[in-house]
Amino acid sequence: FLTGHGFSVPILLAEDRDRGYLLMEDLGDATLTRVLATSPDSEDRLYSAAVDVLIALAELPPPPGLTQFVPETLAGMCDLAFTHYGATPFTPIMQGTLDQAFAPLASRPMTLALRDVHADMEHFAAARSLDQDQFKKEAALVSAQRNLRILGVFARLAQELGKPTYATFLPRVWTRLMEDLAHPQMAKLRHMIETHLPPPDQRTFGP
Repeated sequence: FLTGHGFSVPILLAEDRDRGYLLMEDLGDATLTRVLATSPDSEDRLYSAAVDVLIALAELPPPPGLTQFVPETLAGMCDLAFTHYGATPFTPIMQGTLDQAFAPLASRPMTLALRDVHADMEHFAAARSLDQDQFKKEAALVSAQRNLRILGVFARLAQELGKPTYATFLPRVWTRLMEDLAHPQMAKLRHMIETHLPPPDQRTFGP
């Protein structure tokens, strides 16, 4: 799908699905983070290029068979924040509060989505003629969803999979989550999260 629309992706050289092996093209070690560490002056240019790819993707009709991030799906993906980070059951009431919080996203047309984006998205909004204020509200909703899930994923990696380094990332994720929840439309969601999820400095994470 991507190559058919002119995007560059790693070439699949061989596969063994029964054994779970893929042999793919190596795109090298020049990740964005590494390039910017040595060439910080190129930050605006590189991030603009990355966002331009997202803009082009958003103009394409999604291929069939992909998961649709409707509010109920987004809410259900946050369960790890409660069961692993918060060590509390994920109840139907919690699911309902999250469903309600993410409901405004249902009005958006379905597009291809890259879940982990760390860039200046004002360029994206301007290029697609989106209302800046509305876009910022919806971006905060999506960011809150991602940060909630990441809290749970990182806690699980630290507790169950022997990767304690991930616990050191939790304070930063928590800070980002609180910034997202500062928006007035998320007051109910913030209350639920602060009731059931303690800040990282009040928990111990490890195997």
